[in-house]
Amino acid sequence: MRTWIFGILLFISANALGQFKECAIFRNGKFQITEENMENSIIERNGDVQIEYGEFSQLKVELKVSWVDDCNYTLELVQVLENPKRINVSIGMMLFVEIIETKANSYIQKTTSNINDFVSISELVRIE
Repeated sequence: MRTWIFGILLFISANALGQFKECAIFRNGKFQITEENMENSIIERNGDVQIEYGEFSQLKVELKVSWVDDCNYTLELVQVLENPKRINVSIGMMLFVEIIETKANSYIQKTTSNINDFVSISELVRIE
């Protein structure tokens, strides 16, 4: 009887502790950020290329994606595609992204930068 109870407790513990983030399913796709304190943005990521467009700033940039592991990647600003408001951007700027939570159709990421103390937590919702 003790062995049976121990087995059940072990199974429940393994399931509770063994949950993992399914980050790899978000490597490619079209996403939208609609956070209260951030600009609404559309992000299209395919392979090692990410295109971001900010609706308010009208800034459209191309970034190089490098996956460190399934839940961490870097973004390097490669070129500005559109910048009608002439916003100052730094070519070569690096962003470090950690996927901290996944949901059925979205994920929450923490983003930092190599040029300032910028830290952002945002949710990206898959739109395609």
